[in-house]
Parts: sequence; C-alpha cells; structure tokens
Amino acid sequence: MSRKRTNEDKEFEGTLKKSRVTASKTEPLKRMVKPAFELSEEGTRIFKETIKMLMTTDAVTALDVFSVTMFAYWIAIFIKTDKEAKGTFVQTFKNGTSNITGTFSVIKEAHTNIQYYLRVLGLTIKDRGTIMAFAEPEKDDEDSPLDAIMEMLND
Repeated sequence: MSRKRTNEDKEFEGTLKKSRVTASKTEPLKRMVKPAFELSEEGTRIFKETIKMLMTTDAVTALDVFSVTMFAYWIAIFIKTDKEAKGTFVQTFKNGTSNITGTFSVIKEAHTNIQYYLRVLGLTIKDRGTIMAFAEPEKDDEDSPLDAIMEMLND
C-alpha cells in the first residue's frame, strides 16, 4: 500500500500543480496588502504607513495583517474621539455631582487596545530592544554579560 504524497513531497519532486502552490504566511511581506476589513480613511492611512514601516525591517508577515488592521482601527477611533471631545471628559450636573463622559470611556478603551496591539506587533520600545539584542551578532572577543555575572558569582 503506497502512502499519499504531501504537497511538500510533490514540490520537492517538481510535480506539484501550479494551482496548489500557496504563499507562505510566515515569510516577511514583500508587497503592500489590503486590510483584513474595511477601515475609515484615517484608519487606511495608518494601516498603510504601519505596514510600510514594518516591511522595511522585515518584521511583518501575512499572519500579522489582522493585528495591524486592528491597530489602525483603534488608533483611528482614538484620534476621531479625541478630536470630538476637545478635552471635555467630565460632566458636571446641576446638583453638583460629576461623571466621566462616554468619550472618555471610548478613549480609555482605545488606548488599552492600542497598547495591546503595540505589544503584539513588537512596536514597544522594550520589544524592539529585545529584538535588536538578539539580531546583533555576538563577537567572540567580547564576554557576554551572563558569563561575566557567572564568573563574579563563582569567585
């Protein structure tokens, strides 16, 4: 009984049909892609700029498109709501009580989501520092900080 050959096997042999070749979702994007869903004009602009920036560093793949779309969506909401609020975030009623406005709640939620997607996409300062630390080639003549600490502890 023969086993069924996988697409990888067929591709290796050169017998895979062209219609079955799929694009890798984990390789860096080489061309501009469309957002995962329809965005506002401002959101589309933010999406394109973010994708361009991430493409220059080969830090975005097809798997990241939804996250970048959500990132652009929440930033667009944040900007729109902040412009509409004009700094008015507290309501004061005639009886003297006060309350935060709905716009403040929207801005707070947008800010939380923006921070989340910044971390997901590796756009925070801490994430970029970590990525760059691993990207830099180690020099043989330099001792690593971990080795130096271990030597100090052993002495």
